[in-house]
Amino acid sequence: MDLALRLLKEGNLRRAVWIAHRVLLGLLDERGVLKFAGWKTNSQYLSECAASHPWYATFAELTEVYDQAVYAQRSAAAASVERLVYQVDSMTKERAQENLDGNR
Repeated sequence: MDLALRLLKEGNLRRAVWIAHRVLLGLLDERGVLKFAGWKTNSQYLSECAASHPWYATFAELTEVYDQAVYAQRSAAAASVERLVYQVDSMTKERAQENLDGNR
């Protein structure tokens, strides 16, 4: 996420979104919410994640921004990208803390 945050500050929103989305997929995979596989589409990942999951709304919004920025190569609103990248960064820190707490 450090790279995504740096790219965000440099204005490379597309790449920051790409990284944040991959990180979130990894976090959701670690939690058993979905199973990461390179052949799956974003729609398949969304269908695997229960809408009741606390991260679903962020995941759905980030996926929409990802599809627009990466696949359609359209500009995403900087404020939305910034908020989403920081949310994923917070999720990574939450996961790291859980790992530390579990190892005590």
